[in-house]
Amino acid sequence: RKRVAELETVGQQFKATLYGIGDGMIATDAQGRVQQMNPVAEELTGWIEAEARGRFIDEVFCIFNEQTRAPVESPVVRVLREGTVVGLANHTLLVARDGTKRPVADSGAPIRDRHGAVTGCVLVFRDQTKERLALDREAHLKKVLLAVRRVNQLIVSETDPQQLIERACANLTRTLGYHNVWIALTDERGEIVTSTAVSGFDSGFGVMRGRLEHCELSACMKRTLERDELVVVRDPSVECPDCPLSGQYAGRAGLTRRMSHKGRLYGILSASVPAAHVDDAEEQHLFNEVANDLAFALSRIEDAQALRFATHIVESSPAVAFVWENNGWGVWYASENVERLFGYTASEFVSGSVSYADVVHPEDLERVSMEADAAGADITAERVEHAPYRIVTRNGDIKWVEDMTTIQRAQDGGVKAYRGILLDITGRKQAEEALRKSEMRYRNIFEGSRDGFVMVDPEGRFIDANQAYCAMLDYSLDELFEIGDFYKITPERWHDWESGEIWDNRLLVQGYTGIYEKEYIRRDGSIFPVELQAYAVSGEDGAPEYFWAVVRDITKRKRAEEMLRNSEERFRELADMLPEVVFETDLNLKPIYANQHAFELFGYSREDMARGLSGLDMLVPEDRDRVIANFSMRLKGENTGAVECRALKKDGSVFPVLFHADLIVKKGKISGLRGILVDITDSKRAEKERERLMYAIEQAGEAIVITDAEGTIQYINPAFEHITGYTRAEAVGRNPRILKSGEQDDKFYNEMWGILTSGKVWSGRFINRRKDGSFYTEEATISPVMDSSGVITNYVAVKRDVTEYLRLRAEKAKIEEQFRRSQKLESIGRLAGGVAHDLNNLLTPILGYGEILLEDARGENAVWDDARKGHVKTIVQAGMRARDLVRQLLA
Repeated sequence: RKRVAELETVGQQFKATLYGIGDGMIATDAQGRVQQMNPVAEELTGWIEAEARGRFIDEVFCIFNEQTRAPVESPVVRVLREGTVVGLANHTLLVARDGTKRPVADSGAPIRDRHGAVTGCVLVFRDQTKERLALDREAHLKKVLLAVRRVNQLIVSETDPQQLIERACANLTRTLGYHNVWIALTDERGEIVTSTAVSGFDSGFGVMRGRLEHCELSACMKRTLERDELVVVRDPSVECPDCPLSGQYAGRAGLTRRMSHKGRLYGILSASVPAAHVDDAEEQHLFNEVANDLAFALSRIEDAQALRFATHIVESSPAVAFVWENNGWGVWYASENVERLFGYTASEFVSGSVSYADVVHPEDLERVSMEADAAGADITAERVEHAPYRIVTRNGDIKWVEDMTTIQRAQDGGVKAYRGILLDITGRKQAEEALRKSEMRYRNIFEGSRDGFVMVDPEGRFIDANQAYCAMLDYSLDELFEIGDFYKITPERWHDWESGEIWDNRLLVQGYTGIYEKEYIRRDGSIFPVELQAYAVSGEDGAPEYFWAVVRDITKRKRAEEMLRNSEERFRELADMLPEVVFETDLNLKPIYANQHAFELFGYSREDMARGLSGLDMLVPEDRDRVIANFSMRLKGENTGAVECRALKKDGSVFPVLFHADLIVKKGKISGLRGILVDITDSKRAEKERERLMYAIEQAGEAIVITDAEGTIQYINPAFEHITGYTRAEAVGRNPRILKSGEQDDKFYNEMWGILTSGKVWSGRFINRRKDGSFYTEEATISPVMDSSGVITNYVAVKRDVTEYLRLRAEKAKIEEQFRRSQKLESIGRLAGGVAHDLNNLLTPILGYGEILLEDARGENAVWDDARKGHVKTIVQAGMRARDLVRQLLA
């Protein structure tokens, strides 16, 4: 009993130890059924001990391969099978009862009885989530550090801002330190995006780039610009739903930081990072460091560019420095840029090979010398007052220079040297000359313009006006001066509006009025419309010195506009009368005008169009892309011709249409489409009928020929080709006389054409000649085709080859004739046989009795004389011949 108590105590201690450890523990029996679970195991698996007890381990402890997501064999099964300690492989996921997935590490050990038999298994496992996060953080920060190191190397070498940000983006993503990165360079106030660079986005940055080009900044950009701090976006899809890149982050978080150095803003850096690391202080520190380093690099590039620009300004300065000797024109010193002005090098001047007197224009040399000598002689003079003069360069060009020479004097007041700065003012001289000519041209334009030009002072008094302006009002310039205030030539109803809106709100604010309309009063009191555009000319203090305006009499234009309005009204009335749809659209294919037939055809109302009905809504979806493509081609200047598509009425019914459209161009700018749309339902139906007719004609056994009014063949069917041997290519364009055989004379053809040209149908028979020269006979029916005015436009001939038919008919007639003859002979034979039989019956007594008579005549008691005997004998002989003849008939 004491032993049992001790064992129970040990068991309780063992259970308390197992249930108190920080790892999960599950004990099973020999069949792998759960017997015990500690609280950690309950938390990790989602099963409480009471519910799990008795269940197989695979049901409670569900594990999968983290990479392949395939089920993994439970260590308990292996322990029970092999009887050894078994550990889990790496990358194992435990799926809890509620679906939560955790990386775990575990091991299983057998439970043996005192005889060594395996009676169960104990499984110990732990949650590796925190360990994994720590490892991921370490690996991620290493990648980020590598990316930062590469960017730092780039900062030292790159001298072009665009190349810098593009290569920086590529380097920051190449190591996968950041999943994707983009940089936007801005102006100093962050209001204008000047350029962008991006890396790591497969697609989708185009929308963001378009927004940046229009200075539409996202929320994170605005925040970092306003607060100069790192902006952390933990869930872009929630915090930045309007950002076009939120979908590209794929569950990652975002970091955004302004790039500034010494208070100078250069742009914005933004990157996506794993959400698990976005709040890591070291992660944020490294990101800030990258932004600051890039800002420093951009500052360095900007400073280098400024230095190069300043050097260029110095080297390209038009000022040339000289130091001259007092005696003569010898040069002690000349700046290196002297060659740009004179064509001679500084060493040529200093060495004396070229004297300054050699380069001063001969016509100006004496004056320049006198100005220098006079200033030198006046000991109080500190500078030489040179008027601009000309020089002659090495290649003979003449230039103007402004010479600002100071006098370096000795202690006794004498001239020691002259120090001069020369400026090339050739361009200024040319500009002055151009200005003089321009002023002359302006005056000529001013006076010669058909538009009125007028100038008034700030009080509205006339200063100047050209002849056109005076003629417009029928006043002379002096009379306008006497009138004084220009409001006196303006109807009173315009005074308040022009004084407030035009002068106060436009002219004095922005310096010009833009074009506006008002009215003037002529000398005779008549009022007429004018169009004005006025400008303010300000003095050095910014206040207006005077105003000038261009004035145009628009009386004729107003009349023309009225006529145009009337014309447009007539056009709309005519358009509404047309049976076709007349329409106009804007560049988005939204209708801006349609005639009445359009509404009747499609079933829409004008209110539907006013609500923003799209032209694409009136096409079946399958045809819309084709119509848009056709419109794009028209915008490129390609002539696409008419377009056939299927239209969609408001009630959903579909019908075919054909539309012709052209571009609307106003003031050189394309503003939309104008065209005509035709319902071709009837045409389509007629086309199908025509196709069926053509199919029937093509399949017909009779030859069909269509000619024009002059008899030129326009169409033949296959039967014609078969009968004549001429192909369609050989026959079309030729006259049917190619079949002429010569068997019909001119009279025949003249009679035929007389019937046809009178509009009647001709039927008859031809003997024609095939392509191979053989003759054939055909029966033809030729019909004239007339237009609506009764004029013959075509002839249609339907022909049938009757050659074989005629041959067979002739043979039939011949056979029938032979048959009739044989029947006649047979009848005659039968008649002859009957006659012969009857004659034979008649001859029998004649011959019989004749022979008897002859026999009696030859007897002893004969009483006949010879003459009578001769007669009887003749009768017998005749009978004999008749008998022979009858025998021949009966043979």
